[in-house]
Amino acid sequence: MNVGIVIPTKDRSKFVIQQLKYHAHVKSPHTRYIGDSSNQFHSQKIEEAIQFYEKKIKIVYRKFPNLSGVCTHKKLVDLVKEEYSICSGDDDLLIPSTLSRCADFLKNNPEYSSAHGQAILISFKKDSSEKYSIESAGSYNLGTQELPTAKLRLEGFLKNYWAAQFAVHRSNIHKLCIENFDKIQDRSFTEISHGCVSVIKGKSKKMEGLYLVRQIHPG
Repeated sequence: MNVGIVIPTKDRSKFVIQQLKYHAHVKSPHTRYIGDSSNQFHSQKIEEAIQFYEKKIKIVYRKFPNLSGVCTHKKLVDLVKEEYSICSGDDDLLIPSTLSRCADFLKNNPEYSSAHGQAILISFKKDSSEKYSIESAGSYNLGTQELPTAKLRLEGFLKNYWAAQFAVHRSNIHKLCIENFDKIQDRSFTEISHGCVSVIKGKSKKMEGLYLVRQIHPG
C-alpha cells in the first residue's frame, strides 16, 4: 500500500536531490510531495533533479515562495491523494517497505491513527578528498501509545514525549493534526500539537523494522 511522503524544503537542494536519488535507487512506490520555498538557485537545482528522476519515481512538486516550513507542510497535505501520509524532513530517509507495512497495519486496525517503525540517528564526516563516511550512529527514541481512551493516551504521551509527527498517519487525521499550523509559527510547538492531536484521535503503534534514518548536521 502506498504512502504520500510530504517534504517541505527551503534552500537545501543537496538534501532533496539525495532524497530523490535514494528513492529512485530503491524503487520506492510512494509519492513524494515536495513543497519548495527556496531561492532561485536551489529551486533550479531541485527542478533539474526532478526532471531527471520523475520517470523513475512519483513526484508532485509545488513552489511556495517565502512560506514557512509548517505552512508548506499544511499546503502539501491538502495535495495528498493517498489514504496514508507521512511528513519527512528533507534530510531524512524513509524505508519504503516499512512505510507500506505501516499503512497495511492502519488499514487493518481502525482504532489506530498512526504507525511507525524503528529509527536511527547518523552523522557524517568529510575527509580531505571530500569523501563522506559515517561518524556516529545511534537509536532515535520513538514510542508507542496504545492506552484505551483519548485522555489516558494524551496524558501518557506528554509524560513520555516522542516525535509522533514523523509517523505514518491516516491522511484525514494528518489534516486534523496540522489544521492550525498557519496560526502557530513555533516549530517546536507545532510538532507537539501534531502529536497531541494524533494520540487523541487514535492509538499509535511502534512496529518492528527500520523505517527512518535521521541525519545530524550543522545545517
